[in-house]
Amino acid sequence: MTPNGSPVSIARFLLTQVAIGFVLAGAFVAWIIIQNVHGLGALITNTDLGWFAAGLLWFFAGSTFSAAQIGFSIMMHADDEDQRPAQREPRIMDLKPIPVRSRSSGSR
Repeated sequence: MTPNGSPVSIARFLLTQVAIGFVLAGAFVAWIIIQNVHGLGALITNTDLGWFAAGLLWFFAGSTFSAAQIGFSIMMHADDEDQRPAQREPRIMDLKPIPVRSRSSGSR
C-alpha cells in the first residue's frame, strides 16, 4: 500500500502502519509475560494493577513499534527516480592553509 498523495490515502497508509505496529507490540508484550522476562510476567500476573502495567507496556511499545513500522514502510516504498544520484559536477575548491598563532602557557 503506497500513498498516492491524497490526504485520505496518506491517513489510511499511516493508520495501517500504526495498527501493524500495535499488533506487533501486543505479540511482544505477550511474549514478555509468557516468558517471564526478568520477572515481569510474574509481577504483572501477581499484582492488583498488573493489567494496568501490561496496558502501559503495550501502549508505549506500540508507540515505538508503530514509529519504526512507519519509517520502515516509507523507506521500502522509495521511488526508482529517488535512488539515482544527483547529476552535478563536483566542485573543485582551492584550499590554502591559513597560518594561526598560538601562545604557549608555559612549561608542562
